[in-house]
Amino acid sequence: LRNDANEQSDSYMDVSDGARSLMKKFNLFIRAQTLIHHNPELGNKRRNGALGSHNASALSWPLHFLSCKRKDDTVKFSPLREGWMEGKGKCTPREYATRALSIPDLRKHAQALLSLPRFPMLVMKETEGVNSIEDNYLDSDVTVLSVSPLTNGWETRTTPLAAGGILIECSAGDESLEVNCRQMLLQLIKETIKIIEESNEQGKQKVVLVEAVDIVRAWNKQLQTTFPSYEEFSELPEIT
Repeated sequence: LRNDANEQSDSYMDVSDGARSLMKKFNLFIRAQTLIHHNPELGNKRRNGALGSHNASALSWPLHFLSCKRKDDTVKFSPLREGWMEGKGKCTPREYATRALSIPDLRKHAQALLSLPRFPMLVMKETEGVNSIEDNYLDSDVTVLSVSPLTNGWETRTTPLAAGGILIECSAGDESLEVNCRQMLLQLIKETIKIIEESNEQGKQKVVLVEAVDIVRAWNKQLQTTFPSYEEFSELPEIT
């Protein structure tokens, strides 16, 4: 019995150590995003772009970056801060932006959004086979990944257990800020590689795999850009 108890104790210790390690890496990842947002040469307090991260295993491709009318009550979503309340945590982008006016770190962004005729959103459609945006695309079957620069959605949130990978994205209110968004994303990838690959436990080597994403124009199905580009890939640390 004593031997069994010792083995069980060791097992609990391994689980606990593993959980602490995951949480530490997760917190470092979130901190890296915060530092990039506040860096005057990168995010400039989210003026140049807003990063988002999502659990890849919760996504259905393709994703769509579009906008909804400010007064549109069709689309409801679960903001990251409120999604744990389930049904009570659902609201329209306008309702959340209005509530965000009382949140100090979101007030300015909420004011900016509420002054716009349309709200930018990254969304995915639950219905299979949807590859284009129709006039009635925005309905109850849509899952909102983010309402930039206010919040990510609860359903696709990144957690320490997102073992299937993560999607990182960056959006801005002006197309001229694309270069800034790319720099922010590239810096986050570099920080993530550092967090994961430089913390090899028990001599086990961990490698971060980066997969490029194509951005396609909805109206003509033409490729607009790819991130990371070949040149951006070359800026990442080599696998050793």
